[in-house]
Amino acid sequence: MDTDLIPSLSLPPPIMPFRIYGHNYLDKQCLVQITLGRPYSRYHASIEPVEITAWSSDYPVGTPHPRPHSLLKMVMTSRAESASVPVSLTVPLSEERDVVTFQVQDISELSLEFSFYPKFGSKTIGRAAVLSSVFENVKDSKIIALAILDHRLHIIGRVTFEVRIIRPFNGATLQLGGAIETYWKSSGHMPQKSDNTELVAVNHSALDSTHTSPSNRSIPTGSSGSMIVSSLSHEFITVVVQGTRDHIPVVYPEWNLPVDGLNIGVSDVTCAQFMSIANQKGRSLSSRPSRIVSVAEWATLLGNAMITLETLLTILPPDLGVNLNVAYPNRAIRDSYSLGHWLDLNSYVESILMVIYQAASTQSRRKLCFLSFSPSVCTALNWKQPNYPVFFASHCGLPEEERAKWRPPRPEPETDRRCSSVEAGVEFARTNNLLGVFLNARLLTKVPALIQGSKDSNLLLGAFGDTDDVAVLQSIPGPPVGRPDATWSRGVVRFVDNTNLAAE
Repeated sequence: MDTDLIPSLSLPPPIMPFRIYGHNYLDKQCLVQITLGRPYSRYHASIEPVEITAWSSDYPVGTPHPRPHSLLKMVMTSRAESASVPVSLTVPLSEERDVVTFQVQDISELSLEFSFYPKFGSKTIGRAAVLSSVFENVKDSKIIALAILDHRLHIIGRVTFEVRIIRPFNGATLQLGGAIETYWKSSGHMPQKSDNTELVAVNHSALDSTHTSPSNRSIPTGSSGSMIVSSLSHEFITVVVQGTRDHIPVVYPEWNLPVDGLNIGVSDVTCAQFMSIANQKGRSLSSRPSRIVSVAEWATLLGNAMITLETLLTILPPDLGVNLNVAYPNRAIRDSYSLGHWLDLNSYVESILMVIYQAASTQSRRKLCFLSFSPSVCTALNWKQPNYPVFFASHCGLPEEERAKWRPPRPEPETDRRCSSVEAGVEFARTNNLLGVFLNARLLTKVPALIQGSKDSNLLLGAFGDTDDVAVLQSIPGPPVGRPDATWSRGVVRFVDNTNLAAE
C-alpha cells in the first residue's frame, strides 16, 4: 500500500471572520416609509387602517359594506417612478402595523394610488389617491386619511396611513481609514457545553437579515447562541444633544431651560440666547479643564454643562469615545413641557452630522456612536450616514417614575409601541439595520431570556439603569453570549471587547 496516496487529514487554517464596514445609507434618493393606520399615535386604538363602509346614499351612513372585508385586496402604487413595483396587501390587514418602504428620486413628484379589488378577481371596487403637495413640510411624520371612492364617485370607505420622509445627507460617504473612524461588525454562532460554563468555539459568518424577532424564535437554553462582534470597545462618554431654533446642536440634558418662572425649551431659543443663559447660570465650558483625566470625571463635568456640540468635540481628548444621546421630543413631550417650536427632523439630524464631519476633518480619528429614545431619530441617523453606528434605546413599558429618572426625562405615558414593547423595539432596530438596542437593566434582570432573544436578531444588546442592576447583569455566569454587550450607567457606556473571540 502506497502511503503517499493517502490524503492529508490536517485541517485548513481557520477562516477569518467576515467583517462588514458601515451600513447602507441614502446617496441621492429619498426614503419614504408608509405605515398603515396610526400605530405610533396616541389615538391609534380606535382607528382601523382600512375601513370599507357604505357612506353613499344607497346605504345608511356607518353600516357595513355588503362585500366582506376578507374578500378584498389593496394595491398601493407610487407614481414617482415609472418602474415602481405595486405593493399588494390583503384586507383586513394581517397586522395594523404593516410598513411599506421605498425610495424616490424627487419628493415633489411623489403621488400614491390605493386600489381595492376582490381577493379573487380584477374588478375595481374603489380607489383613493394622494397628490405630491400633501407630502410637503413633513417635519417628522404626518398622518393622512383618504376617502375611498367607487366607480360612481361615492365614498365607500377610508384608508389611513402615516408617512415619514428621510432626505439624503450630502456630506457623508463610506470611508475606510482616513479621518473618519468607520465601525465594523461581524455575526457569530457560539456552541456551548451543556453546563453553560465554558466556551468551546466561535464560527463567524456574514450577517443574515432574515432573522426573526424574539417573539418568533425559541430562546436557546445552553445549546447555542448568536452574537455580534463589533469594533466598539472600552468606555464612551454619553451626552444629551438637542437643537436650538436656528439649528445649532447643543449639549443639554433637560427639555426646559433653567429660566425661572418660564417653560422654555431648547428649540425655542437661538444658540446665542442659549449660551447667554449658560453664562448667566455659570454652566458654560469653553476650554479643556487641566485636572480632568478619567471618563467618569468628564461625565460628571458634562452632566450639567450647557455648551455647543462643536465646542464639546473641540475640548474632549481625541482618544475619548463619545456616545451622543440625540433627544427629539414627540408630540406628547412637547405638550407636557410646553415646548413651542418644532424642529424639522431632517434638518435637525443633518445639523448634528455636519458638526461631526467637520470636526472629523480637522481632528484625529475619534470613536463615536449614536443613541436615541426616538425611533424617528434612529431611522434618520442610520439612513443619512454609513460611518457611525446607531442604537435604539427603550424603557419598554416600565412605570413612569422609572422613566422620569433619565435625562431628558420621559414621564409621559408611552403611546409608541416601539418604545413600550421589547418585541416591537427589537424588530424596529432589526428592520432598520441598526447596530443594536439598549434596554432597561431592571427589565433584563427580571427576564434574563430577553438577552439572548435580542441577540438572536443579530443585534448588539446594551443595558442601562441603576448601578446595582447593571452589576447583576455583568456578573451573570457563563460565556459572553449570555451577558449584555454594553452597559450604560452614570453617563458612561462601557462596551465589552469581544473581538478576541474571533481569533479563537
